[in-house]
Amino acid sequence: MNKVINKYLIFGFLKIIFITVLIFICLGIILNLFEEMEFFKGLDENISLPYLLTVMFIPNLIVNKLLPFIIFIASMWYLISIKSNGDLLSLRFLDFLI
Repeated sequence: MNKVINKYLIFGFLKIIFITVLIFICLGIILNLFEEMEFFKGLDENISLPYLLTVMFIPNLIVNKLLPFIIFIASMWYLISIKSNGDLLSLRFLDFLI
């Protein structure tokens, strides 16, 4: 295929993966922060400790546990978006011409 088309497809997919990772990071921060605050509610600790533990836990959560789901959701989102844009039909037509 053409280099321009490959570049368009790759950057579009990477953009959607980045957006999906950001969504999962936000959800992970919110959910883990509530869990840490609930745990430290009865203890006499500084308020920054749940935030620190959340910041340390989120990369582990994303990379080790959620990365396959992130890639699956991002690829489904990308395929639906190129199908709705009409790009998938254009790529099939270009493949037919080449």
